[in-house]
Amino acid sequence: MQDRVIILLSCSRDKRQGGKPFDSTARRFGSSNCLPHNGNSILRHRRKIAEMLCGRQGRLYNQDQAAGFRDLRGVNRALYLGPDLDGLDNHKEIYLPAYERYSGRFFTRLASEAPDFWSDLERHPVEILLVSGLYGLLFWDEMIQEYDCHLGDYIDGKDPKQTVASAWKRCLTDALCEFVKTERYSGRPIRHIYDLLSEGIYQDAFDWERIGGIAGVHAHHRVFRPISGTDTLPYIAEVLSGRLADFYKESGAFRDGHWNTCGRTSGRAVEFKFEFPLQGDLDKSVNDILDEFPGLRCLPGGIFDKLSVAETSWQMAQVLTGIDYGIFVVAYAKCFEEWVDSMMPGWGEQIEGQTSNRGIQPRRQKPTSVFKTNRKLAFLENAARTFWEIRGLGAHSGKGLTRTKVNKARQLVLKVMSEGAKALASGSDC
Repeated sequence: MQDRVIILLSCSRDKRQGGKPFDSTARRFGSSNCLPHNGNSILRHRRKIAEMLCGRQGRLYNQDQAAGFRDLRGVNRALYLGPDLDGLDNHKEIYLPAYERYSGRFFTRLASEAPDFWSDLERHPVEILLVSGLYGLLFWDEMIQEYDCHLGDYIDGKDPKQTVASAWKRCLTDALCEFVKTERYSGRPIRHIYDLLSEGIYQDAFDWERIGGIAGVHAHHRVFRPISGTDTLPYIAEVLSGRLADFYKESGAFRDGHWNTCGRTSGRAVEFKFEFPLQGDLDKSVNDILDEFPGLRCLPGGIFDKLSVAETSWQMAQVLTGIDYGIFVVAYAKCFEEWVDSMMPGWGEQIEGQTSNRGIQPRRQKPTSVFKTNRKLAFLENAARTFWEIRGLGAHSGKGLTRTKVNKARQLVLKVMSEGAKALASGSDC
């Protein structure tokens, strides 16, 4: 039998109303057939989250949206603890298969691009699992109720604040690892796991080091440019509708690190690639710096990729001590220099010599000189100069550098490149 792949997708905030009675013949990810050891854990977690959504055993709230406390929503108060939530069936007409229940941007676009996608899916050696705040992991055709919950929701009263994602994390990883092994024992080996999750918090809900450690299994994380986060949803639908076979055919398989053209919406060209498992942190860094400095979207793709690597390295270094801080400032500086070179090629060429006891020594221009000659960038000259002064310390084995100075250098260079790239774009859709 041909090796199979798993594709992980995010659930949808928007959902269709109504339903039909629970179908006891439908697949259930929490069943003992799929998860002999962790099935009960999945169901217990679902029930616990459901009771908080109802406001019976604790409360959940979302401070990033107008949702507030989740138990104030009628759909959550109406949740029934049925077979999907570790309870008994009472034949209520409240269930729909997950792919019919969810109606957000991804699902709407997919239905438009490939109306028969879900009915044809079983012909492909592909298993699609959805990640949900209430259900954890579920099959694409699993029967679910209408609800309102996000992995980023906070559990009220916890100190420090805990989220739904943190409540699920170990359970999700245990379940996914067991499912892969169960499929192998059943003669349906899984070779690849593709992360097409739309948000960093969904990716972070898994322990990718453990998943990548499963023998014979390769995990791949998606990265898009020049977009990130939930903006990727319609493009993910486009990839699945048009290139599903590329996920499992050796001749057409996506190669890690290779950029692929996705499509063009509203005049914007979009590309995507897959990275190795440890690059999950890279995608999170991409999302984080774009949220903080949106003008970075206007940078050339290659420069932004290198900037993302520098950012990831610095974030990982936050837990380390006794390190040379200079290497991180230099990493940011190389991105800065490459960006300046894209605007003013040859800025680093030698200029007039300088006399010393060793004779006439050549000097080079500083990249900050571009801010004097370009009217659109003049307002960033002071910030660029301050960053370059800190970079000078970093170039000498980090002499005089502290974590605070590196953070300052990071803020300066990201601000300069973000606002500078946006200014140079002059209002275009970059």
